[in-house]
Formats: sequence, C-alpha cells, structure tokens
Amino acid sequence: MRCRPRPIATFACRSVSFKGIVTCGFELSRTEYTVMMHLLSDAEELTASEIAKDLAKDRTTVQRAVMSLTGKNILRRRQSNNPRGGYTFFYSIKDKDQLKQRILDIIEQWTAEIRREMTAW
Repeated sequence: MRCRPRPIATFACRSVSFKGIVTCGFELSRTEYTVMMHLLSDAEELTASEIAKDLAKDRTTVQRAVMSLTGKNILRRRQSNNPRGGYTFFYSIKDKDQLKQRILDIIEQWTAEIRREMTAW
C-alpha cells in the first residue's frame, strides 16, 4: 500500500503536501528527496555507502542522488584523503535555513504568478 503525504493545503482540487512542494520546487526525484530528508535528520556528515545502508538502497543509486543534490546546491561534499591513498567523500546539508528560504521563495513566486493571472482574468 502506498503511503500518501499528509496534505498541508488544498488548491485547485488538489492536495498539496510538503513533499510535493519540495520535490516540485527543487525538481527532485523520489530518491533525491529521501536522501535529502535523511541528511536533514542526521547532524553528521555521511558517505554515500552509509546513506545507502541507512536507507536500504543501492550505493550507485544513492551516489547519483548525492551528485545531483550537490549540483542543485542542496548538499555540501567534503573530500577526506585516506592515509594509504585514495579519498572518501562525505555529504551533508549545505544550509538548512537557506533551503527553507528557497522553498519560501518558490511559494512566493507561485503566489505572485497566481495573482497576476487572476488580475489579468
């Protein structure tokens, strides 16, 4: 059975959830959303392997998600050089307050567009 997010508003005969606003606003896949929320709930940096284990997902799937989230300016990636050679990447949320502001800006843009359309109507 598929779990539906709790609606936070009903608009134009559609329920709008927090997950829907975030995934639409940031153009996230389900995996990207899941990874982002996991890192928001964890205060420490995690590797892609650790995230994959925590979420019971394939490491390469998580690797694609963290790379995409890094490119969307949501995650911070830190490289740690290993003493015997090689390196490990650690991921964390870049700035939770900045993400909140970006979401609020998206909502304000949508609201302004609706106001323009209503005024023109």
